[in-house]
Amino acid sequence: MRAFESHTIHSVADGACGDGSLLLAAESHFTNITCRGVDIDISTVRQLRNKHPHWLVSTADMLNPRSRNAIPASKLTHDAVLLNPPFSLHTRKFVTETLNHEPIKCSIAMAHILANISTFKPRHGLSAIVPESLMYSETDHAARQALSHSHTIRITKELRNTTFSGARANSLILHVTPKSELHPPEPHLPLIWPNMPTCIVTRGGLPLHEAQYSRGGIPLIHSTDISLLGLGRLPKRNVRPIRRGQVTGIVVLLPRVGLPTDSAIRVHCLSRNAQLSDCVIALAFSSKQAASTLVRALRTDHKILQRLYRGTGARYVTISRLVQTLVELGARPQVDDASS
Repeated sequence: MRAFESHTIHSVADGACGDGSLLLAAESHFTNITCRGVDIDISTVRQLRNKHPHWLVSTADMLNPRSRNAIPASKLTHDAVLLNPPFSLHTRKFVTETLNHEPIKCSIAMAHILANISTFKPRHGLSAIVPESLMYSETDHAARQALSHSHTIRITKELRNTTFSGARANSLILHVTPKSELHPPEPHLPLIWPNMPTCIVTRGGLPLHEAQYSRGGIPLIHSTDISLLGLGRLPKRNVRPIRRGQVTGIVVLLPRVGLPTDSAIRVHCLSRNAQLSDCVIALAFSSKQAASTLVRALRTDHKILQRLYRGTGARYVTISRLVQTLVELGARPQVDDASS
């Protein structure tokens, strides 16, 4: 509710109201407000109407334009929207929602955000509890870009994966406001390389189940080998190399999935070609000094790793997020074409 404290709130909507807990919280926080809720389940709506007869509750499928446009609330403008959308897609990887009449593929949580904004037209924005991946995944990249043209998307709080009983999902409280609502910019990461060194970003390309082991091959580096390399041990497995994901020279190795420990973050000097598995990303530098600067920053400023590794379940890093972070830190990243 803090995101709306600087505004006078008369009407609040929730397009996935369920048991009505968010509307109930709004009613206890703000005085003399109108609560409008929508849920897809008829029995849930019936119970809410009986329990809160002064609320205006409708049955509709918010991801069906014809259904949501038929409810009375769609004809009105609201002061605020509160939302806790479904996180799960089950077996589906994305759904299609529209924004400004353009179809966009996105996660189910993002689809609910877009649908609630277009349906309820909140003057002072929308606050939602969402999976952390909504802000960082490739699935929602197009939706974030499209929404950012007209709205400011701001993380107001990061929630631990133990916040909600029975769930183990990293989540965020997100505030989405029209661009006319001004907010201070997000803080930037520190500039650690004033001389802008070049950094070659290489993603490993060899799945372990496809590896062909060969005595005459080259060393295979998997995510479990990174900490062993830090102890001076070389991988014992040699494989027949493939075109994607070979590295040599001065590198910093990162696992694609799972936050690395401080001890695993170090500079490696590979004297010969090594093959990266598809679970490893290498950052290659021309000088040990430039690589060491990154290692020190990752070990001492944990918000850099938190920016890199995101995800609702297991935390992971994407190439695009890695490149964006390196640019902000002051490097000139180049993605190895063979690894993309």
